[in-house]
Amino acid sequence: MSFWENLETKDESIAVISIGSSSVGGMLSKREENGTIKVIAAAREPINFLLDVSFDAFWRCARQSLEKVLTKINDAEKPDKIFCIFSSPWFVSQRRLILKREKDSFYITKKLIEDIVDDEIKRLKESKKTNIASTQGETALIERHAMKITANGNPIDITERKKTTEIKVHAYISSGIKKTLNETREIIREKLGWAKISFHTLPIVTTTELKKTINAEKGFILADIGGEITDITLVEKNEIKEVASFPKGKNHVIRKISSRFKISLDEAQSLLNIYKKEHIKEKDAFAIKTILQETKEDWLGFLYDTLEKISENNKPLPSNLLLMSLDKLEQDFIKDIQSSQFTKFTNPGERFIARQIMPKSLEHLFEIAQGTKRDVFLMIETLFAANQ
Repeated sequence: MSFWENLETKDESIAVISIGSSSVGGMLSKREENGTIKVIAAAREPINFLLDVSFDAFWRCARQSLEKVLTKINDAEKPDKIFCIFSSPWFVSQRRLILKREKDSFYITKKLIEDIVDDEIKRLKESKKTNIASTQGETALIERHAMKITANGNPIDITERKKTTEIKVHAYISSGIKKTLNETREIIREKLGWAKISFHTLPIVTTTELKKTINAEKGFILADIGGEITDITLVEKNEIKEVASFPKGKNHVIRKISSRFKISLDEAQSLLNIYKKEHIKEKDAFAIKTILQETKEDWLGFLYDTLEKISENNKPLPSNLLLMSLDKLEQDFIKDIQSSQFTKFTNPGERFIARQIMPKSLEHLFEIAQGTKRDVFLMIETLFAANQ
């Protein structure tokens, strides 16, 4: 796969902070004269997790990991710009189709589109008929995007200043817990200084970059496999059609091992590592192999249910399914996604073509010191930030 050529050169340092459900990552970089991105510092810290997860406890653990990451990348230099990207469960989102119709014709401008989306957000808040709400406290807007604008059914380029009497705006709106966002901003400023901070969500960031190399008109499905949660994003006709998630991630394996062997979570992680190195008793190896098979079947079951729900209004689904994970996925796992049980969601005769996005496909765009781990999430998020 060839990714992201002809990047503009900008002499500024950029910090990217990635807050997910199992870890927090950070990357400080600067664009070189030849267009490559030089990584100055990079770090990732796991989020300590408990057997019973409440939002407040989860955020306290995430905050500790955030502070550790910022301390590590702060040893280099202060950034000129800071981008903070949230994965689930730190945001909620929805897609809105907004219609504007007037008797007299009007010009389509960037300002007009922003006002239309902002008016829709205001109406949603007033009516409270939105899933952008939470029992965890007051929410605040993270981002709003006009993904597609059409007039009389045809896509519109707002730079052309066309006139019309009716437009449709396909908007993506996301929000997070206000307290969490404010604390995140305060910690970042304390550690990295007072550069401009912008908040984003992973579905927008990843699809913005992936659309540069993948046919977004035909569409694709992106599965971001986190520690606690898996996010599923459906992209079709150059826009995000659906964002869904289910509560199964890599930590599910650790919890099952902990429960089955009656050991702590740390001990369960150590036991899994020993199993991967094949330095384990045969009896324990069989038990862990059984757990891995069970958790894989659980995950595939949740994926099936999520795709079934998404496909209710978007059938058939595109066959291109992209996987993102910090760890390399087993080929048998990818083959199971391509199995016949999922063919009901695609065009007749088609199966999912599943593949994992690997850091290697992005390395030619970066200058990374030897020994620094290649982090696919931070690399894609840094590409997004560098092009803003």
